[in-house]
Amino acid sequence: MIKYYLLPASSEPVRTPAPIQAVSSVPPKLPLPEIFGGDTEDCRGFLNIFRLHFRSIPETFSTSSAKVTFLISLLKGKALGWVSPYLEFNNPLLQDAYKFLSSLQTVFDKLGRVSAQYAIDFCTLAAETQWDAGALHAAFRRGLADRIKDELVYKDLHDDLEKFIELCVCLDVKYQESKKGVRRSYGLTSYLGEFI
Repeated sequence: MIKYYLLPASSEPVRTPAPIQAVSSVPPKLPLPEIFGGDTEDCRGFLNIFRLHFRSIPETFSTSSAKVTFLISLLKGKALGWVSPYLEFNNPLLQDAYKFLSSLQTVFDKLGRVSAQYAIDFCTLAAETQWDAGALHAAFRRGLADRIKDELVYKDLHDDLEKFIELCVCLDVKYQESKKGVRRSYGLTSYLGEFI
């Protein structure tokens, strides 16, 4: 059997919750990123700040070229030197923000994490030459260290210059890592040799 209980009537009026206020659609004010000069340690953060700007105020950056223009306005030094030929020759890359960000990241983040100053300088100069891919490929290869050229003999080479450069940088990274490993084991061996 179910029992029902009646609660005494209250003299206080029933309170209804306050209506929920709509969240303002005013975009947050983001600080401008610091000017980027091509320092590889700063590249990833610099690009991510731009991605935040593009997402938070899309109406300001409604076109790809507006995004690229905004980004270029905050470049200096090596980074501005890299983009200058694209501006001077009105390169189609300037109309595609995704490709532009990708190229900037490849040159200053992926390549720059290793000591690949040659690759960064080459990409900057290559943009000024207007050479075809074959000529750029040959010129880049000619400037490589002999140890990398030797490694390329055993690799499938890419026709795509960007992929070829990345391959060369990867080979350089492996070389640098193996070189550090040899130094460490040599140092440990010579240290232990004193006690054995």
